[in-house]
Amino acid sequence: MKKTLILLLLLPLLTGCWDRLDLKKLHLVDVNGFDLNEKTGEVGAFFLITKLKSTGQGTGEPISEMKELKGPTLAEAIGQWEFTEQSPFIGISTRVYLISKSFASDDPISELDFLLGAPYSSINTPLVVVDGDLSKIFETATDPKKEFSKDLNEFVISMEKNRTIPTISMMNFIQSRDEPLLDIALPMLSPINSSLELNGALLYRNGTPTVKILDRDQKKLMMLMKSG
Repeated sequence: MKKTLILLLLLPLLTGCWDRLDLKKLHLVDVNGFDLNEKTGEVGAFFLITKLKSTGQGTGEPISEMKELKGPTLAEAIGQWEFTEQSPFIGISTRVYLISKSFASDDPISELDFLLGAPYSSINTPLVVVDGDLSKIFETATDPKKEFSKDLNEFVISMEKNRTIPTISMMNFIQSRDEPLLDIALPMLSPINSSLELNGALLYRNGTPTVKILDRDQKKLMMLMKSG
C-alpha cells in the first residue's frame, strides 16, 4: 500500500506533457545510480543528467549535471525531486543503472520493484554493480572533457558482445525473484585509474544475493554454459 501511494506521487515526475516544456528545462537522465548507507540505512539516488546550456533553432549546447537525492527508501528518495526541481526528469533516456555493492548486497529487488509500474521508466536498461564510491564516480562524470555516459554504455554493451559476461536488464533482474531455479550474475565494476573496469560478478539466486563473487574463470565458465 505504501509503495502504491509513493508511485502515485511519482507520476507527475515521470509523465505529463514534458514535450511542451522549454528545452532548457528538460532533464534527460543518462545514468542512474542507487546507493545504500549501511550506517544510517538511508538510500541515495544519483542522476547524471543532460541539459541544454543554451538553445537556438535546431541547435543546443548539452552539458552534464549530477543530482543526488536521499530518503528512507529508493522510491521516497526519487520522490524528493518534486520538491527540489521545477521540471520533471525524463527516465526513458537512461542508458545504464549503477548500484553500489552495499545496495546490491541488501535485498535490492525490494527497493527496485516499483520501477516495473513506473510510467516512462527504462526497465530494459542494463544493471551493473559498482564496487566503489558511487558519489565520487558521479561527480567526476560531469567533467566536460569526458563522455562518461557514452563510454560506459559502450563498455557495458561490449561485455556481452565480446562474450565476457551477459548483461542483465533492470526488468529481468526484478522478475528473477519469481524464478526459483534461476541464477543471475550482475557484472561488477571497480574504479581503476579514473575509469571503470570489470572486476567480477555478484551472484543472485531467486533474486536474493548469495554474497558469492564470481572471479574471471567462473565468469568464463558461465558464458560457456550459457552458449551450450
